[in-house]
Amino acid sequence: PRAKGALRSFLRNFMEESGVDIKKDVDLSAHAKMMGEPISNAWIQEICVMQNQLKSLNLRNGREVTDVGLWAIARHCTGLEGLDLAGCEAVSKVGLRSLSLRCQALKTLKFDGCGNVDDGSLRTIASGCWDLRSLSVEKCDKITDLGLAELATCCTRLTHVNLSGCTKLGEFGDQALVKLGKNCPKLQGLDMHGCKHVRDPGLVAVAQGCSKLATLRLSGCKEVTGKAVTSLAKNCTGLRDLSLSGCEKIGSREVALLARNCRGLTRLDLSECHGIGPEGVQAVVSNCRHLKVLNLERCAKLSDDSCMVLAHAHRLEMLNLGGCPQITERGIRELSENCTGLDSLNISGCTQISRRFLMETIGKMEFSQPATQWFGFEPKEDSAHLRVAKAAHMKKVAASKHLQRIVRGFIGRRMARDQYRSWVIHNTLKLVQARVRGVFERRRWMKRRMGALQQRAATCIAAGVRGGIARRRLAQVKNTASEKRREEVLAVTVQRVWRSYVDRAFVRILRREAYARAIEAAKIRAVEEIKARVIQRIWRKRVAAQQTDLLRLLRDAKVAREALELHSGVEIQRVLRGHLGRQAVRAVRVEYALRLVEWRAGIGMQALFRGMCARRRVAYLRWLKAKEFEIAMAIRIQKAWRANRARYLTSLARSMRDLRQKEFLAAREIQRMWRGKMGRERARLRKALMEELKQRELAAVTMCRIFRGHKGRERWEVAFQLKRLEEMARPLYAREKFLLEEKARLESEEAKLKQELEAGILDTDSLREELETMMTVTNKYWDTTRLSGTPQRFLTEYLKVRLAEQLAEGEARIEEDKERVQEAVVMVRQREREIRQVRRELAPITQGMAIKTRRDRTVRIRNRVRLEKKSSTTIQRVFRGWRIRTAMFSWYRDYWVEQVDETTGLPCYYNTWSEEVKWTRPLEMTLLPHLHKSGATPEEEIEPEPEQVEEAEEGDDGEELVLAAEEGWGEGSGEWEEALDDTGAAYWRNTATGENQY
Repeated sequence: PRAKGALRSFLRNFMEESGVDIKKDVDLSAHAKMMGEPISNAWIQEICVMQNQLKSLNLRNGREVTDVGLWAIARHCTGLEGLDLAGCEAVSKVGLRSLSLRCQALKTLKFDGCGNVDDGSLRTIASGCWDLRSLSVEKCDKITDLGLAELATCCTRLTHVNLSGCTKLGEFGDQALVKLGKNCPKLQGLDMHGCKHVRDPGLVAVAQGCSKLATLRLSGCKEVTGKAVTSLAKNCTGLRDLSLSGCEKIGSREVALLARNCRGLTRLDLSECHGIGPEGVQAVVSNCRHLKVLNLERCAKLSDDSCMVLAHAHRLEMLNLGGCPQITERGIRELSENCTGLDSLNISGCTQISRRFLMETIGKMEFSQPATQWFGFEPKEDSAHLRVAKAAHMKKVAASKHLQRIVRGFIGRRMARDQYRSWVIHNTLKLVQARVRGVFERRRWMKRRMGALQQRAATCIAAGVRGGIARRRLAQVKNTASEKRREEVLAVTVQRVWRSYVDRAFVRILRREAYARAIEAAKIRAVEEIKARVIQRIWRKRVAAQQTDLLRLLRDAKVAREALELHSGVEIQRVLRGHLGRQAVRAVRVEYALRLVEWRAGIGMQALFRGMCARRRVAYLRWLKAKEFEIAMAIRIQKAWRANRARYLTSLARSMRDLRQKEFLAAREIQRMWRGKMGRERARLRKALMEELKQRELAAVTMCRIFRGHKGRERWEVAFQLKRLEEMARPLYAREKFLLEEKARLESEEAKLKQELEAGILDTDSLREELETMMTVTNKYWDTTRLSGTPQRFLTEYLKVRLAEQLAEGEARIEEDKERVQEAVVMVRQREREIRQVRRELAPITQGMAIKTRRDRTVRIRNRVRLEKKSSTTIQRVFRGWRIRTAMFSWYRDYWVEQVDETTGLPCYYNTWSEEVKWTRPLEMTLLPHLHKSGATPEEEIEPEPEQVEEAEEGDDGEELVLAAEEGWGEGSGEWEEALDDTGAAYWRNTATGENQY
């Protein structure tokens, strides 16, 4: 039989339906259940060898699976995409390292209940599994924010994360959630049940970064407030499943905002949210039309009014109102009558609802039956089938109603068309005939009218032709004059633009030459600065801490300055846009006013003309035909004058419009050039600032690297010295290791005993509550699962006796477990005392050696620094002496002449012998000013005095001359005096300028 069972399990769990190939999705957990044996490493290795193209592997509850099994998977199945290690407590980060290196296609990982999974394990996964999509670490209480933050930084394609039971998350800040929101924009599901330290900043970061979030569970997160819920409502509008159970700081206002923005919610859990009232329920029902599951357990503010509101949620299928004492039978009756799809209701703790009323209500429910686990009703076993049948029946009814409506509409429209046709025939025929007669009459009248108009038009056309010829001649004369003026203006404009372009080109050439000269000067200064950096490096080491603080202050100032610049830029843009808008509006208003004046003038002229015509007609009637010829001539003269006047005004308006257009284009070009200039200036300043910040950052990084190197070498020396003492302290280390292992074993036993004790207490409490409930029951029979594990009916009296016996046995077991827990606590404390004693014995050996090693290293480094400082001082002194001697005994020293550059007007220095040109004063002229008078010839120069030559020959005593030359000796730059700094090193201080030099 055992062989048959193994064969049956192998065929069912490993073989394809064809019976030829092995499945690529293997479930070893189901095979182990059928075999009655635990999953082993040998099984894993065999299945990986037989099928090396596995896609998913289930090792749930494999307590004997170790890193060896994971190594076999990584070796053979490199294309694995899904792995379930829930309950595999022996797995460590060593095996996970092999998985991350080989199985880089992993997309789904489950570590539920793996006690060895910690931050190191998550770092190992993040180092290789970059394509990870789903991760479950339920009840892995060793995971903190550090590991999860690193995983979120590397695995940016995560879509589902289960962190329920990870109690240390958020304990020292929400760093993990901030990284998750910043780096995982595709996240759709997040479960944080029991993460009691999670706060608002982390959830706000998740809401702002993960806009595709659809499932979120925050049960037991008591620190979450309305701020996080508000951010979720504004950013995650696609939420479908949300659990806020136990979030006591959330009120109705936040829930209303959530319901208004997240209208697609189907599941909502607000149990133990004591701030939720009828307003929140009203908002949820009004906006979330697709809501199917709603949990309002222990929301004490809810009453029958809330039930009246919930009655409008017609798609609701599951509702939990347990622990709401204000709800009565009236509210439940309203719910049952309106929510016909409701098949699960929990009203445990609603003391105003009787069992008889509940049974009457259930009798009217189509898909429900009395619940066995709570007070209320639950779905029937075949409720799904019943719902499908009812839906099909409702579709048939709706289809028949729709068909009837279509037929009735067709018949009604046909009758309406017939009635409309008869009405048109009887009422509109006469009107049509009258309109036809009117059309023919109007056509005859129009023919007569057109004849008269054509005769008048011929006369007007002749007059218009003659006037057009005269106007064309006048326009040619005016156009010639206007073209001349326009050409003159255009020539002046072109000359002005060309002169400005030439000036700008000349300025650019001057700037380029000045920039080249500045670069040459900067090169010379850079050479001198490189030589001086050897001296300055020692001082920078001593003030590194002060410079670090200064850099931090500068960074803060930079951030504040950038914010101020951003605000200033936005304000300047706003003011500029307003100024330009006002100018545009002002121009439009001026143009509109001009057109209005022209229109009014035209109206006035027309009115005057109409008055004149009326007076002429009166005169015409008075004088009859005697003045007919004179009036006709006057009318022709007036027409010619008006045409001439209109053409003049039109040409004037056209010229004004062209002038305004040119002015507008010129102003826009000036503005564009000004904006370009300002933009280039800002870009130059920003580039200089970025370069300076980059140099400062490089300096800070270099100092940090040097400091880290120093500390690393110091730690290595301490570790090396401690390793030498390892033989002496080995027994104490062994004793400490043994005590730590014993303490860990005792703590694990203590935790298991406490869990058993808590489970016993919970079981005893539930048994006591059920027994108290039984004491108030008057029925002869009662259903329970307490005795046999399945729902079964017993005599009430017999059940009371058996429950009382079980309660007594449970209380006795609890007392025994408490004694065992107390003994385990005592043993753990004893091991802690022994560990502290061993560590006190180790302290003088380890810590004393570490302190001595650090002190010796400090003395050695200080001596080396002093030696380097003394060497650098000697080298500089020798170099300055060589420089003085070279300048004093140079064979072309007497040929330097100071001149003025013709191009830039700056002073320069020219050697008449070597034809060399310098922009800085040569050292020979500084040391021997009496030999280098401006314009002197070599024959007129004077030889140096013997005393100066003797001073120059002494190499070590030329420092004062070099210092005097570098600081402008003889030019009144102040008095220099020698002083000592805090380390005893000599430096020189200028009493006039306050400058210090080493």
